[in-house]
Amino acid sequence: MIRTLTITAALLLSPASAFADCSSTERLLDHHMLDAPVCIPADPQRIAFTMEEIIAAYAMGSESVIDNWYLQSFRGNFPGMTKTVDLPPVDVSYYPQSDIETLTLAAPDLIVSFPEIDNNAKAAELAPLVALKWEDDTTWRDLHHFMALLLDKEDEGQAMLDALDARIAKLK
Repeated sequence: MIRTLTITAALLLSPASAFADCSSTERLLDHHMLDAPVCIPADPQRIAFTMEEIIAAYAMGSESVIDNWYLQSFRGNFPGMTKTVDLPPVDVSYYPQSDIETLTLAAPDLIVSFPEIDNNAKAAELAPLVALKWEDDTTWRDLHHFMALLLDKEDEGQAMLDALDARIAKLK
């Protein structure tokens, strides 16, 4: 009985329970790369990917309402990889050092960033902000899984990884 009450109390006091009441236009996003679960728009239409996660988003067919240094560098290193997408007119360049007013021009309904960036506090006033943690043992696959979850494209994201793994196995 005490064990059941302890487990029940732990579940009720967990960070996820604090966000269990997302509005009807939101969904709960919970992942190990987040400090805590967060309510995000159920169907975000204008996502601002501020850092290198923008590349994973484009790989999964999602576009950003802002351009940034990471996507620009990717385009420079891999010409033609983004020819099929419309590039966003709003350029925040290197987000940690950019003028936050530039981000307002994009009118995002969701902002994706990393923690401990000074611009995040101001950006969070514009739209819900998801700050994903990059730990020492985090891999690009972790970022890929996170982006698939965020974009509600988990099946497509897994299919991409399965296809890559099949190609690697074939090469072996």
